Amino acid sequence: MRRHWEQTGTDIRKRQRRLEFTLIELMVVVAVIALLTAMLLPSLRLAKDKAKQSNCLSNQHQVGLAILMYASDYQEWTPCAWNGISTWFALLWSNAYLKPCAAGDLSIISCPSWPGYGKYTGSQAAYGLRGLHNDFGRHMRIFGGAVVDNLEGLNFGAPSVCPMLGDSTFEFSIAKTQSYFFDPEYTYPTAQRSLHFRHFNKANCLFADGHVAICDPGDLKGAPRMNYYRDMAGVEHHF
Repeated sequence: MRRHWEQTGTDIRKRQRRLEFTLIELMVVVAVIALLTAMLLPSLRLAKDKAKQSNCLSNQHQVGLAILMYASDYQEWTPCAWNGISTWFALLWSNAYLKPCAAGDLSIISCPSWPGYGKYTGSQAAYGLRGLHNDFGRHMRIFGGAVVDNLEGLNFGAPSVCPMLGDSTFEFSIAKTQSYFFDPEYTYPTAQRSLHFRHFNKANCLFADGHVAICDPGDLKGAPRMNYYRDMAGVEHHF
């Protein structure tokens, strides 16, 4: 009987040793987990960034519908970036064209991929509407297959090739905020308020015909009166 218990105890200890991790085995497991994490994190980050890009496109699409509804009520004139009293988005929500904003939800006018998303509000957080650096009162008219302005009668081409709103940056603000307008024609001293190609060096743009698109610089190169933009790092480039 004593021999039986001794043998049973020995078998139990052997099984325990087989179940225990050695230090080397533990290090191997940790290394495998670290390797899998390193492999998966870039994919998860990419998926998250793609989701933000899609959300941004959806925002611009809804803003585009509001702008076109406004234009249909004002003889095809779009709101201007700033009229001396209100910004373009304030004009839209105060006239019930952007109902989420009127209800206090301003996320629809801001890009979720912008680093300052959620930190700023109003003109520092909004998408940029096309405007002029020295006179914000530019209205764009979508009429007769072309886009023209109210200040100089300039022709900005067909609505389908005229970027009207997009991801923007005010590069010389302290906080590198978004800008509620962009001016791709401004040439001196630098392009301060520009389209910002923040989505993997692409920008989401709303065109004057109402469609939205993910654009790289080459897609906008032939668009009339487009001179400057900024890449993900904020570096200025010519179209």
